[in-house]
Parts: sequence; structure tokens; C-alpha cells
Amino acid sequence: MIKFKTMKKKLNSGFAGLLMSLLVIVPSVSKGQSEKAVIKKYLTELPSVLVSNSLQKYRMIAIYTNRDLYGNFTGKTKVTGDYTRGLENEFVTWNNIYISGSDNFSEPFPAATKQEYMENFKYVPSPKMVQEKEAFKNFPLSPENIYARNLVWDMMSFEIFS
Repeated sequence: MIKFKTMKKKLNSGFAGLLMSLLVIVPSVSKGQSEKAVIKKYLTELPSVLVSNSLQKYRMIAIYTNRDLYGNFTGKTKVTGDYTRGLENEFVTWNNIYISGSDNFSEPFPAATKQEYMENFKYVPSPKMVQEKEAFKNFPLSPENIYARNLVWDMMSFEIFS
């Protein structure tokens, strides 16, 4: 019986030693892509689709979930729109902007309301779009106005950062 306990103890010690050595050896031997190479690639090369001046269309969808100071759900808003870039003279345009809101977290959004004032909203993206009231002069004075502006500003951010 004593021999069996001694043998079992040696096996457990040997197995633990083997595991420890594998934990040290395997990560140092395995090879992967270096972090610097990955960062360099993504900071120096743009995807070819964004470099192109051809006509490109995107469907933007933004969902806002609102909560109070205690984290309790208070409502949600969904904004969708079609964005077209690559138009003549660097213009972009928005169409089919819809906004829908709900006070129920788990239910789907109800039918959305079309934002007619955004139909064929056309401009040349520039930093002035964030500052100029003139750019949004035809927008109505309503709470939904900020959601429509956010579509414009968010898409500008995507274009700039990409």
C-alpha cells in the first residue's frame, strides 16, 4: 500500500511538472502575426472600396437605447437611411430616412415615420457640417431633428476615420 501511494505521488508530481513545462515552452515556440505588422497594415492601407470614386450606396441603421441615471430603460429609437457617395463634385445624398421609437425594450420597433425633409438632402462633406446652422436650415424644429443630424455626423466620422 505504501508503494502505491509513493508511486501515485511521483506520477502526480511528474504530471504537474510536464504541464508547467508545456505552459512555458509552447507559447514561446508558437508563432503568430506580430502586433506591429497588423497595426502598420491597417494604418497605411485603405480598403479599395473607400478609395474608389465610383457610386456607392450604404444603408445606415442607428439604434439608441435610453436609460435613466439608475440604468432603467426609458425608451429606444431606431433611425435608418440610405446614404449615397461618389456623386459628381464629391456630393453625397440621403434618402429614405425613417425614425421609429418605442417604450418597450423587448418588442420590435413599430412602423417608422419618413423624414421628408431629409429626402435628397445633398451636400459636400466637410468639417463645416458640424458647425454650420445653415447646412440644416430646412430641418424642422423637432426632437427627431437631432437623430437626422446624427446620421450625417456619424457617416462623416466613418468616412474620416476610414
